[in-house]
Amino acid sequence: MRKIAKDKDIDKEAASKFVGSLAKKVNQLAAVTMTQLDEFMSLKEAEDYLGRQLGCAVVVEKESESKSGRAGRAMPLKPSLDITFE
Repeated sequence: MRKIAKDKDIDKEAASKFVGSLAKKVNQLAAVTMTQLDEFMSLKEAEDYLGRQLGCAVVVEKESESKSGRAGRAMPLKPSLDITFE
């Protein structure tokens, strides 16, 4: 924040809000005890159930295997969801 305070081109109020929201997320992520594999397997096991409930095909993929441009936005306990119509 000290470096930001010296930069005249940066909106100090917006930067402060961003740092605050980031700090909240870091604290939330630190409390996560589920591993990536646990999270993936939970979603994978629910794939058929979710498909039946939503009335459509559901495909659960790992970020590294996904062709979606949004896959990189996924966070622990906040998966990236794509809805496509074919």
